[in-house]
Amino acid sequence: MRRSLQRLTLATAVPLLVIGLSACTTTTSPEPTASLATTPTAVVPTEPSSIETPAATAVAATCDDVLTAAAYAELETDGLTPRDPIAHTPFMGAMLDTGALGCRWGKEATDITLDIARLPVDDASWPEWETALAAAGYTKTDDPVPGAYTGPEEPGSGVSPVVVRSADAITYVSAPTFAAMIAVADR
Repeated sequence: MRRSLQRLTLATAVPLLVIGLSACTTTTSPEPTASLATTPTAVVPTEPSSIETPAATAVAATCDDVLTAAAYAELETDGLTPRDPIAHTPFMGAMLDTGALGCRWGKEATDITLDIARLPVDDASWPEWETALAAAGYTKTDDPVPGAYTGPEEPGSGVSPVVVRSADAITYVSAPTFAAMIAVADR
């Protein structure tokens, strides 16, 4: 876990160097490891040692209940259907590497998607995630909802993703309008 947030800091500081080097290097290992086979294409950071896996007592969210009923109705109206999740940003990748729920909805024959990642985070591990957010360029704005951290603007879309901290989780949302439609985290 510690390695995911450390890579986030590195990915934030030198993304072009990492991408350039990864395109030019080859592995000398005779067999790929399981972690290499499942790593998303984005540079995924490492996590600090004090971040622990989600508490066993927390009720795990699913892609069918992470949002409110109004959000699912809007997705349906807009023609977005479930897709396989991907690491939309390095920070989302760090969350997924740490065991977060990953969800994606997309519209057929377009690049319109909604990406969500949700990870149970307790008060003890929150400071390290908050540091990782800052390193990734996220700023606490409380916009569009209290507890929201707005990320850097995505180059292609001009949209800034949002990470919302609730009582027991952090939730990454690629479209800020859906931040207000996150289902209540503490069930």
